[in-house]
This record gives sequence, C-alpha cells and structure tokens, in this order.
Amino acid sequence: MHSEWTDPKIWTALIGVVIGFGLNWSVGWYRRRRENRARFAALNAELGACRRMAQSYLDENVIAPSYRLPMNAYRHSFPGLLGSGVPADQGDIEAITDYFSQVETFNRGLDQTQSWVGTDAERLHREHSRNRLKAAQLVAGGNAATTLHDRAAVVFKRHLGDAA
Repeated sequence: MHSEWTDPKIWTALIGVVIGFGLNWSVGWYRRRRENRARFAALNAELGACRRMAQSYLDENVIAPSYRLPMNAYRHSFPGLLGSGVPADQGDIEAITDYFSQVETFNRGLDQTQSWVGTDAERLHREHSRNRLKAAQLVAGGNAATTLHDRAAVVFKRHLGDAA
C-alpha cells in the first residue's frame, strides 16, 4: 500500500511552503528592524537638536526667543515604535516620554513668555526663571546630576549603538 506521506511530491511541496514562509517572515522582520532603527535615529537627532537649542537658551539668556524646540520625530516616530513593541521596557518608554513632555512644557513656557513681552514684566521674569529650570533638564547633566536628557540618551545609545 502506497502512503501519501511517502510521496516525494508531498514532501517537496511542504518544504517549499516552509521555505516560502521563512523567507517572507525574515524579509518582514528585516524591514521592521530597519524602520525601527530609522525611527530611533530620527528621535535621537531630535534629542540632539532639542539639547542644542535648550543649551543656547541657557547660554544666550534671551527671555523670549522666536524658536521652539522640535517635536516632529516624537509625534510621528514614537507611536510607530510603540506599535511595533519597541521599546518594550517600561523604563525606556518613560525616559523618552518624560523628555519630550518636558520639551512640550518648555515650548508652552516660551509661548507664555512671548505673550507677556511688553505687558507684564514681573510675570515675564517669573516665567523666564521657570523656563530656565525646564531647559536645564533638556541638556546633558555632566557630573552634577542626571537629567531627562541623560536618561533618554541612554535609551537611544542602547538601541543605536555607536551611531547614537
């Protein structure tokens, strides 16, 4: 009696299905990995731009600058990372979210400061002092203390390696 499982055509077809599935899965995995790396790179570039602009705010002591810190990569790339399950570590998610929440708060503070220019000097200077505290968290802490920037930079370094 001839069994269907001993027929070479069945085995050839099964091997073809397994190889096809494996190739399709690996191509998808590689594509997702490449996209996630690009998302991390965009967020890391934005982290650097925010750090430089916050440092400029602290160094130049301009009370109401016209610029705002960028948040485009955070708004567009971070949801994609979360949707793909990367980063999976709660601490990584918090470090990135805390940093960009501070960027958003700083930008709102700059908007408020801008609105008080020429109208309320006391409020203007109070808000400027608060903005300086916010900006200090957006730059590297060095040896003094760990800042929000430092925590987020560690996450990007872990995911990007030497490219961060």
